Amino acid sequence: MIKAIIFDADGPLYYRSPEVLERQLALLNKYGYPNNLTNHHVAHLNKYGHLGNLNGFNAAYDQEKFKAYVRSESVPVMIHHILHSLDIKLSDLDLQKFAKEFKKLHADITPTRDAIPTLKLLRSQGFKTCVLTDSFYSTEEKWQWFKAAGLDTVLDYMVSSYDIRRLKDAREAYEDCLQLLRTTQDEAIFVGHQQYEMDGAKAANVKAVAILPIATPNITADYTINSLSELPDLLRQLNNAQ
Repeated sequence: MIKAIIFDADGPLYYRSPEVLERQLALLNKYGYPNNLTNHHVAHLNKYGHLGNLNGFNAAYDQEKFKAYVRSESVPVMIHHILHSLDIKLSDLDLQKFAKEFKKLHADITPTRDAIPTLKLLRSQGFKTCVLTDSFYSTEEKWQWFKAAGLDTVLDYMVSSYDIRRLKDAREAYEDCLQLLRTTQDEAIFVGHQQYEMDGAKAANVKAVAILPIATPNITADYTINSLSELPDLLRQLNNAQ
């Protein structure tokens, strides 16, 4: 019988609003992104008056972030590498300022539409929950995000890669959650949306659920749902079948 749920955070439980992303773009503009300020680019300011888009930054960020997630490099070093790959060179002082502003924006999260109602329902049904997050923030720091967003009261535990220095493709990350939840792999299920998470859960012998609308293409999971709100019904069906 399933008694506990391990959740990925970004995507299933929260997102960053368009307004926050625009503030991130404005921050990048301030420090010279994109660096090629041609007339064509200037002519394509968006409706907020910001230049370009986040695509280039996001691609570079996705290449670099995992090193900071497990503390093999610091956040300022990560940002330095990202900006350097975009041909943007900052002084040490400006890099520190950028990193501070970037981290502040990164902490501004919004619960997904179904997150709080579904988590409240699951709690009322007796399920325990643990967030498993790949992040360059400690569990203590990230709980502050969740508190500001109203998610802290509907979740039980959290494990951050920053603290354990392992990503969600590692069996040990799930085992750390199971230890907090005081349950076994047969009594837990993982909910996420990326293939490397599904692979990590499988390595830990934890069944995995993928949320299809936000899932990576061709994802392979034990179960799939179309929204987080479908999770309680899936758990009921799985437990009734046992």
